[in-house]
Amino acid sequence: MGEVEGRVVDIRWRYTAVGTRNGETLIVPNGVLTNEKVMVLGRRQSAPLQQRRWVHFNVDPAPVAAEVVRVVTEALVNVTIPGVAEQPAPDCLFRESSRASRTHAVRYWLTDFERDVPTDSVVLTRVYFALQRAGIALAVPRARGADDRAVEPAGGRAGEGRSRTAAARAGSRSRSCGRWTRRTVTSWPTGCCTRPSRAASC
Repeated sequence: MGEVEGRVVDIRWRYTAVGTRNGETLIVPNGVLTNEKVMVLGRRQSAPLQQRRWVHFNVDPAPVAAEVVRVVTEALVNVTIPGVAEQPAPDCLFRESSRASRTHAVRYWLTDFERDVPTDSVVLTRVYFALQRAGIALAVPRARGADDRAVEPAGGRAGEGRSRTAAARAGSRSRSCGRWTRRTVTSWPTGCCTRPSRAASC
């Protein structure tokens, strides 16, 4: 219901009590339950009680995506992982790519809903060691800096860019125009005004 997940621990005429994963008890008026959408996790008709989970991870862009999928899938199938259903079997998918990394995701079916995050951690640990044995490095996040800017060859548009930059810097200094001096100012103190001042020399 909303962003709250938990197990129903008591049902009364006026309210329903829900125990959350943080050890709290949420009292929900029954009138709210009739007006809100309530999702029952993992319950489907003629199917076992389990919920599909997605666990994403990023790797270095050098390896082939198909090799990452193969390595991770082999590390998760035909092995018993507490809280992970054997059927449907876990699998690995290639999701998206960028200059810095490739994003993959593991899909598995969770059987113990109260241990969703710990089970994610176990799955990611197996993924990490499988990639390490295969010589595939995880992508390390880095802040965008000056080295991430596009590099253009000398001359051409790059030369024009340097010329425009030099002109812009020159514009921030005093410019002589005939017998008057003009200054380019980006911000003005409150209550101040400016007017051209006669240059000392032209």
